[in-house]
Amino acid sequence: MTNFFFIRHGQSLANSKSEVAYADSPLTELGESQAKLAVSQLSGKGIAIIATSPFLRAQRTAEIIANELKITDVNVIDELRERGFGDLEGGSNLGHEMAWFYQADNVDNIEPRTELIARCKTALAKIQELSTRGKVLAVGHAIEGFYLQQVAAGKTNFEQFDQPNRLDNAQIEEINF
Repeated sequence: MTNFFFIRHGQSLANSKSEVAYADSPLTELGESQAKLAVSQLSGKGIAIIATSPFLRAQRTAEIIANELKITDVNVIDELRERGFGDLEGGSNLGHEMAWFYQADNVDNIEPRTELIARCKTALAKIQELSTRGKVLAVGHAIEGFYLQQVAAGKTNFEQFDQPNRLDNAQIEEINF
């Protein structure tokens, strides 16, 4: 069994504007503070390695945590990126309930659920490989994080998933698989 910690990035500029985020949305001052506060929850957990999404907000969250915990082993895992939202990226998210972003499929060029599930399987395999060197903290995103939790629990298609639950900015979860 593999055990690791997952944290959603701190608040991004897109989050603060209620926009569907894009890859290079930076952290806000609040997001930077949230990342620093998360360090106290992560201290003493034995984290030796950080895996992060390639998106700017996740990488900055990882950088802050790595600096505070004095971790030098930081790895970008492309498969930890947020779900692709196609035509919606950069626009307002006020037209949809939050659950819609988890459930939508085959609309607006959004990354299909089956592709996101397959990507999460790959991310978990990479995290498992990293974990042979020590305890891993994965830094990612809300929807991708939910899918990652579900896939880690052995659920292989969306119909098996629990009700979507949104991770808050800088919220930490322990995942076993």
